[in-house]
Amino acid sequence: MRARWLLEGAGAAVLFLLPYFYPLVLPSNLTIYHHHLPLTNLVRGLLLDMLGVVILVVAVIAIVSRLSPRWRQIGGACLAGFVFWRFIGTLLMFIDQWTLTRVREGAPINSRLHWAATIAWSSVAHPIAIGLVLLLATLAWWKPAISRFVVRAARLSLAGLSFSLLWIAPPLFSLAFVERAHHPRKPSVFAQSPASSESRIVWILFDELSYDLLFDHRPAGYTLPNLEKLHSTGISLGGLQPAGFVTERIVPSLLAGQPIDGIRSDFNGRLLYKSRAQDRWIAYDPDKTLFGLAHAGGWNPGVLGWYNPYCRIFRSVLDACSWEQDGELPIEFAGASEKNSAFANALILPYAVLTKLSGASKRPREESRCGHIREYQDIMRKASALIRNEDIRFVFLHLPVPHPPGFYDRHTHRLTLGGNYLDNLVLADDSVGSLMQEIDLTAAADRTTVIISSDHSWRIPMWRGAPGWTAEEERISQGRYEPRPVFLIHFPGESYGREIPDPLPELIEHDIIAGMLKHELKTPEDISVFVESSGRDERKPDQADPLRYNR
Repeated sequence: MRARWLLEGAGAAVLFLLPYFYPLVLPSNLTIYHHHLPLTNLVRGLLLDMLGVVILVVAVIAIVSRLSPRWRQIGGACLAGFVFWRFIGTLLMFIDQWTLTRVREGAPINSRLHWAATIAWSSVAHPIAIGLVLLLATLAWWKPAISRFVVRAARLSLAGLSFSLLWIAPPLFSLAFVERAHHPRKPSVFAQSPASSESRIVWILFDELSYDLLFDHRPAGYTLPNLEKLHSTGISLGGLQPAGFVTERIVPSLLAGQPIDGIRSDFNGRLLYKSRAQDRWIAYDPDKTLFGLAHAGGWNPGVLGWYNPYCRIFRSVLDACSWEQDGELPIEFAGASEKNSAFANALILPYAVLTKLSGASKRPREESRCGHIREYQDIMRKASALIRNEDIRFVFLHLPVPHPPGFYDRHTHRLTLGGNYLDNLVLADDSVGSLMQEIDLTAAADRTTVIISSDHSWRIPMWRGAPGWTAEEERISQGRYEPRPVFLIHFPGESYGREIPDPLPELIEHDIIAGMLKHELKTPEDISVFVESSGRDERKPDQADPLRYNR
């Protein structure tokens, strides 16, 4: 067996399995950050699959090398066809990921063109693979000189690609075999603050809820009675300018009270960030957040989160916590699971690849909706239990609605694999109604302050043209992004509402809630006075550039 064959096999393993492991080796480690740890059996299964590809490719090369020159050339041409197909797919995958990242950051990139290209490639990828194999096999038969050059280039490319394992293998082996660190948790003492022993705060953060669409320009025929009731009996900030474009930055910013320009993670899932003031990576300190303040003040904070790994970040300052991750790794979509053994996961991937090549696998859009439904149901079930636990006096709920994709029918008020953002908007209102009923059943209902907020508004630049984007969404949005998120507070016993329309930075939410936790802001009047006297440097953001905070 030649050493070069091993290099070619290793390169093939990297090339063909890259779509399944690349999120785990990106420098930011954000896939690790957003995932429940450990990933031991998942990654070990991937490593076994990579070893299997190496063995398979080396065996194929060895067999082909023993054929007659003509058939050896045809066999090499078939292998080259698959190699170039995967090279094209890999290049487009990275372009797609780069473009999607830029869209998520609010960059002026045509998202409709991006989604159209993505859909087009998914439709023609398999025909292109077959076409390349047939083309190169034909060349091998009729033009062997040209074919020999192509085959040589493909095999040299594979051998060269194998050296990428020098940086790919270490993180994968670390995830597979190095025990992840556990962050200590402070004991739950359920202390109560003498200054306000019976007061309670329930903060409900909706993901991607638009203030404009909810209250200012609601489409005709939409009724949102629960949110409207809170709006008409609470104090709201109607001119908030977003602190960013993506949840993973906005929520840590709001909780810490400072802008965050970039985040990353280490292999233990620990949050690191950069701010405008300090252009270096800093460990996020949970003690210097609203949860840390609540813990120190005897509020016994409890969190039910989505997407952000709340229980890992804030473990030391929470008395109760649960969180649902958004989405799954590609290998998990294929059916692998950390609960399976490494060998079971290794056997799943070849079957999933064959199923995908045959076109029999479930479409990504359906997978996304099914996952979103499961996450929503789990969160709502746990939210009810957390609200009923009255020892937890500062409750934070991060709900995955009305975040796309749509998975609700607003006419029947039932979860479904269809629907759009407007349907999810009704689901958000129904969720408020359900949670308010749970609050009303508690003994502290008449002493509970309810906060309704969102991290960001409906991100038209990100979703326009995506699979599932509907004509209704196009008509309602008119392709324009209105950036204002939601922030309203309903104090117990309030019977009328007021709105502060001034343009304000979203980070003022941190200051307001901190004042409430310190018993300094107890009424709508206190909020009004505080906002009027707020001394934040970014009190009046640049209205001409609503995405200014994303850069």
